[in-house]
Amino acid sequence: MENVNFMQSFNSELNINNENVNSEGLLINYDGENMDISGYQNNDNFYAQLSNKDIMNLLAITANPMSLDKRLKKDFSVKHKTRRHHKKHKKQKNTKKRYRTPTPYPKKK
Repeated sequence: MENVNFMQSFNSELNINNENVNSEGLLINYDGENMDISGYQNNDNFYAQLSNKDIMNLLAITANPMSLDKRLKKDFSVKHKTRRHHKKHKKQKNTKKRYRTPTPYPKKK
C-alpha cells in the first residue's frame, strides 16, 4: 500500500457569560495501517487505536432496518387523540300497525 497519512482535528468550546461550560476536542491520525484517536471532553482525556480490521468491522455493522421515524415513535411513544367510529344503527320500522279502537258513537235515530 502506498504511504498514506491522514490527520484531522477539531476543537470546540461553549462559553456562557464568559464562563467555559463545555470544552472538547479530537485528533485523528491515520497512517494507512492504524488509526490513532485521542481527544478530551472537559477534563476527561481518552485514547483509542484501531487497526484496518477494526475499521472494516465497524463499517460492516448493518444499519437498523427500521426507519428512524418508526424507531423514534417506538422509543418515545406519543398518545394521539383519535376519533372512534361508531356504527350507525338503523331505525327499525314498526311493522305492526296499531289500530285504534273505534269510539262508540250514539246511535242516530
